[in-house]
Amino acid sequence: MRDLEKRRYGLHLGALAAFVVGALVVGAVGNFLGGKATFDGLQTPPLTPPEWVFPVVWTVLYVLMGIASYLVSVSDAPQEEKARALWTYGIQLAFNFLWPIAFFNLKWYLFAFLWLVI
Repeated sequence: MRDLEKRRYGLHLGALAAFVVGALVVGAVGNFLGGKATFDGLQTPPLTPPEWVFPVVWTVLYVLMGIASYLVSVSDAPQEEKARALWTYGIQLAFNFLWPIAFFNLKWYLFAFLWLVI
């Protein structure tokens, strides 16, 4: 019965969980390796949100990225298009992983800005 339900709705919870957890792990490890010690010393604009907002928003974003990548992987698109989209997603995920390291650890502020523009 469960297999029939999975096929009917097209939802594979294990695969969905793997995509979401994978994205969350990349974000968490990047954040851990990047640290945030230097953020306190930066001069920020008056409208900067409180610090607690950033982990909440980034967690939601990584969950949504994981869901989106899962939806791409199970779509009816041709395999080549799905592979290209998931490859692009992987590159973007790598950029998100490396940015806090460049900004917070290495203090390459100009490089980190250019990294964001890319």
